[in-house]
Amino acid sequence: MNGPMVIDVGADGTTGVNIALPTVSLGGTAGVNVTASVKLDSAGALSGANATAGVLDVQGLKGQITGSLQVYAH
Repeated sequence: MNGPMVIDVGADGTTGVNIALPTVSLGGTAGVNVTASVKLDSAGALSGANATAGVLDVQGLKGQITGSLQVYAH
């Protein structure tokens, strides 16, 4: 998480609050690597000899969330 939460109350005649939210970054500079087995089996434990159907491999996953929250009087 980076940046302050800023609260700015408007002064143009309308009552409202604009809250600038901090930036949330997921995965850092290099990103996140995710590897998972994909299994199919008639047994609930997915423990059969042929249960593995494949592998999911995601490399360098990154995300960034920014935004603001606006609240007005009603």
